[in-house]
Amino acid sequence: MKIFLITTYIDRSESEMFCRMHRQGHQVVAIVSPETANIDRLKDAGIEVFIHKIGRIDKKAVNLIKRINEKYDFDIIHILRKHGISSFFKAVPLPRARVVAYRGIIGNLQFYNPFAWMTFLNPKLDRVICVCEAIRQYFLHENFVFKKFPAERYVTIHKGHDIAWYNNKDKDSDVFEKVKTKLVIGCVARMVPRKGVPYLIEAFDMIADKIDVSLLLVGKIQDKKIHASIANSPYKDRIIQTGYRADAPIISGKLDITVLPTLKREGLPRSIIEAMAQAVPAVVTSSGGSPEIVEDGKSGYVVPTHNASALADALSRLLNDDKKRKAFSEAAQKRITDSFHVEQTMQKTLNLYHSLLK
Repeated sequence: MKIFLITTYIDRSESEMFCRMHRQGHQVVAIVSPETANIDRLKDAGIEVFIHKIGRIDKKAVNLIKRINEKYDFDIIHILRKHGISSFFKAVPLPRARVVAYRGIIGNLQFYNPFAWMTFLNPKLDRVICVCEAIRQYFLHENFVFKKFPAERYVTIHKGHDIAWYNNKDKDSDVFEKVKTKLVIGCVARMVPRKGVPYLIEAFDMIADKIDVSLLLVGKIQDKKIHASIANSPYKDRIIQTGYRADAPIISGKLDITVLPTLKREGLPRSIIEAMAQAVPAVVTSSGGSPEIVEDGKSGYVVPTHNASALADALSRLLNDDKKRKAFSEAAQKRITDSFHVEQTMQKTLNLYHSLLK
């Protein structure tokens, strides 16, 4: 097959999948942004890469896409980011190839927004790959002004990883020099309001008087309520804010428990997968795709959203039981190995391509 990959940013999981496709004999040609960290990975696999950052209204991108599309007789157009969708259909209004898009978040598509109909609601899309079943269900049940898309338009394919990517046991992080307690829990996220971090801080306050534990908040804090919650915490000396960290996966792997208290619109959280791949159990809320990763009562706990008491109870059960925490740790790593491997993602994606071409 000839596959045209159109994206801006591309992460490790995505780049590895397309590299594997190319090595298997499928020809992949890609457009990616110049700041993408995985450009060399694509090039090393033999993929022809064009460098351009695609904007919302981007004539240069449209012309580049048109030129590349005319040069190759593509079978599949695979678009990972929304601006690529609108740019592609401006360049190629009536494509011969089948067009597949990727969606990684729930909601945020308004029927009255014309740009939504140029991107993920564009009727010309053949398939939308949803990174978790919760996103697929959103599309199936949302009423876009009485426009009912066929159910087969939406397909769930979990993004795959490889635990070998996260072999960080011999790597250290200076973050832990600030930790003075026996146990450490952490939240790795872009800390916007929908991530629900104030509920985690409230839960931490409920358990910190009984358990020798610290809380790491890893990521840029963009929610003012987080700062207020920390300031009001009687255990603020055990709450460590790290800001953005390039070594976040290393930090995740050294936690006793990873936590994600999201309130709404969660996709398939990479930070949870990265931690579980390193045998760290997780406590997550029932938002979005988190329950699709964590097996409640086996590799972690799934609790209701907006519920600090439920978070505190789940954390206490794991922190107070070394034997259970060890069993959950092993189950967490096995969960990623068995059900979230990049090879599985690639095969499911190739099967989708073949079904479209039939």
